[in-house]
Amino acid sequence: MASALQTPSVLVEVCQSLIPPPDDMSRLSLGLVAVDIGKYKEGYKTLARLARVCKAFTNSALAVLWRDLHSVEVLLKVLPCLERDADAQYTITNDIPSAQWDRFKYYAGYVRALHQRASLQGLNVQRIVWTILKQRCCGRPLLPNLRTLEMHNVDVHDPVCLNLLLSPSLRTVVLSFGRGSTRYGPLQPLIPAGSTSPLFEVIIQLIASALPCLTYLRVLDLPGSLPSSCMEYLTPLHQLHRLDLGNDTAVGYPVLQCFARFPSLRVLNVAVVLQEEDRKQQLDLDQGFSVLEVLQLNGQVDDLRAVIQACSFPALRSISLAICAVDSVDVLTGFLAGIYGRMPLSMSVVDLTASMCHGLTPISLATMVEPVLSWGDVTTFKVKTANYVPILDNDTLRRIADAWPNLADFELCTTKTDTHYEIKRPKTHVTMTGLVDLAKRCSRLRSLVIPALDIATLPAIRDVPQLNRRDLSHLYIKDLMGAHSANLMSVAVILDLLWPCVSDRRSVEAPYVERRNSYYYLNHIDNVLFDFLLVLTGTIAARREYGQDLTV
Repeated sequence: MASALQTPSVLVEVCQSLIPPPDDMSRLSLGLVAVDIGKYKEGYKTLARLARVCKAFTNSALAVLWRDLHSVEVLLKVLPCLERDADAQYTITNDIPSAQWDRFKYYAGYVRALHQRASLQGLNVQRIVWTILKQRCCGRPLLPNLRTLEMHNVDVHDPVCLNLLLSPSLRTVVLSFGRGSTRYGPLQPLIPAGSTSPLFEVIIQLIASALPCLTYLRVLDLPGSLPSSCMEYLTPLHQLHRLDLGNDTAVGYPVLQCFARFPSLRVLNVAVVLQEEDRKQQLDLDQGFSVLEVLQLNGQVDDLRAVIQACSFPALRSISLAICAVDSVDVLTGFLAGIYGRMPLSMSVVDLTASMCHGLTPISLATMVEPVLSWGDVTTFKVKTANYVPILDNDTLRRIADAWPNLADFELCTTKTDTHYEIKRPKTHVTMTGLVDLAKRCSRLRSLVIPALDIATLPAIRDVPQLNRRDLSHLYIKDLMGAHSANLMSVAVILDLLWPCVSDRRSVEAPYVERRNSYYYLNHIDNVLFDFLLVLTGTIAARREYGQDLTV
């Protein structure tokens, strides 16, 4: 026991077990995970007790307790001289005593991540507080060992708070300058309303000069067109591996030329809007992006085609394209054929989102994306279409499975953006026989999302092989065609024979259905999938209880 108490890594693991991991904490603050809040509050109280009652635990407990903050207000309250005035605003009326300041710096040294989701202005902290803190810091950062900084609703007119938090130790910076994107993915063309604020250029200068070790920069909700001079400041950041400008900031040819000069850029996410003069010339970006591995582009077909054909991507392994205003399926297929030659054959991730015009006749998904089926190493294939449902039947699924035998994640999602138009839907769908064939051909499948499954006619259970593909942990089927006459118990047994997931977490989701601009769970409207879930789980439990061989 004594030796364990003298091993810092063991003590940190013990302390960490009391609270959620850092990734879960970030998701928890966004409401993406459901947990017992009281349980984790008690965990933080236990950490505080450990730090107070046992010297052996003090450093480890404090390191975990202060490592991730979701508001700088928590740290400011360490200062006893911080008080609320008559307007309920935080203020400091006297100078900070040395003892209080030393205590503040002691705790600040433990902070590694700050996720400031509420605006600093919303904390009701008077400007005099930041001014006093700036004076006491004497040019040094407020959080000297900070590695991750996430700030929302940043005020470009008052960068004093941000400047205090820009520590040279930072590796990841996420800044949001608004209340959230006004665009939904690629469904609307991005038309920039003038250039971004010149004050944003000042912030980029601050980041470039203060953060020499920055590896990841994400800037969100900054409407307008980004000038190339703004990004030039980042070129000295030789460790910048990942750059994400979201969907609201328009990037033109000059900015892309600047990005091409970033020596270590491996991940790039931008919305492309070319000027008319750039669209009339042959773009040349062939000398850059030599180490780029992940590319995410948002824009119109012609702009994206021009940019991709101007580049070479020898190291690219993942591409995500969000395309708006696609006039026809032939345009989309032609676009994919045009960019195919610029990508290496070793591509592993293909993520395609397209907003289609209304009234297009469905064609096979395999035909629609046929140009990229030659990328034989694809493990993740995701397609999201708006106002259009491609055909996904047994033959289509077989073609995709034959092209990509190592497929692990397959998703086809469709949405409708205008309730006044009816979407032409395919007449044929995947059947249970098609799923059996898919399980045979793609043994590593771990996630499957399809818009519809026809269960009106089922194969005999005795003819279904017991494949026991245990990797599949996520299954989502939006519509069960023929469910009113099908034997749902047989469907559940077949799925269990294909993908038992006995030792893995099984995920079965009830989809949302749009009604009167609100979303309701499907089982509030139609109990088919809810009953299917009960049958599925009941069948798995029955196999365990009544002597089926569960060790295979």
